[in-house]
Amino acid sequence: MNMEIDCINCQLQQIIRTIKIAEESGRMEIMSDALNLLSEFAKQKNVPAAVSTYMQKYICKRLKCKDPYYHIREKSNIIANNLLSEIKKERTAFSIEDLCLLSAAGNLIDFVIHWMIVNQEL
Repeated sequence: MNMEIDCINCQLQQIIRTIKIAEESGRMEIMSDALNLLSEFAKQKNVPAAVSTYMQKYICKRLKCKDPYYHIREKSNIIANNLLSEIKKERTAFSIEDLCLLSAAGNLIDFVIHWMIVNQEL
C-alpha cells in the first residue's frame, strides 16, 4: 500500500503526539522540519508504515530522546500487572484460548495512537 491522502492525517497526528510528549524548547522547529519531510514523503510512493518508522526515528533523534514513550509504557505495565494480579485472584488456570485472547488484547495497545490512556483513572 502506498501513501494516500488519509495517511497524511494519521502521520501528522503521530508526529504531533510524539513531539508533545517531549519537554523540549525546540518543538516548533522540529515540527516544521518534520512537516517538510512528511511533505516530501507524500510526493513519493512510500509505504505508510515505513514513513511512520522513519518519522519516529527522526523525531526521537531531534528530541535527543531514545524513547519518548518510555514513561507511558512503564505506567501501562504497572496497570497491566495490577490487572493481572486481580485476574489471578479469580482464576488459577488459563486455557490456551484465554492466553491467546489476553495476548491479542495486549497487542492492541498502540502507544502512539492511544497514549492518553495512562492519564485516566482506572
